[in-house]
Amino acid sequence: MRYLVISDTHGRVEAAMQVYRKHNEESPIEAIIHLGDFSSDAKALAVRLKAKVISVKGNMDGACSDGDYEILKEDFGSILLIHGHMQ
Repeated sequence: MRYLVISDTHGRVEAAMQVYRKHNEESPIEAIIHLGDFSSDAKALAVRLKAKVISVKGNMDGACSDGDYEILKEDFGSILLIHGHMQ
C-alpha cells in the first residue's frame, strides 16, 4: 500500500497534482491522504486525477466538528489521520 500524504494545500491544487503525478510515475499510489486545510482541494484532486482521496478537515475547514479525524485500518495496524493543530 502506497499513499501520498499532503496537507495545507490552500488552493494550490495544480502543485499537489504535480507532486502526485511525479510520485505515481515512480510507483503507483493507492490513495492520496489529504490532512486538511482546504478540504475542497481534496475533492478537486479526486475529480481531476480520478484518484482515491481520503481527507479530514483542517483548522481552516472548520475542524473540531464531524470529519476532523479518521482512523484508517490497514493490515499492519491503524493510522490516525488528523490535521494536528489541536493535538
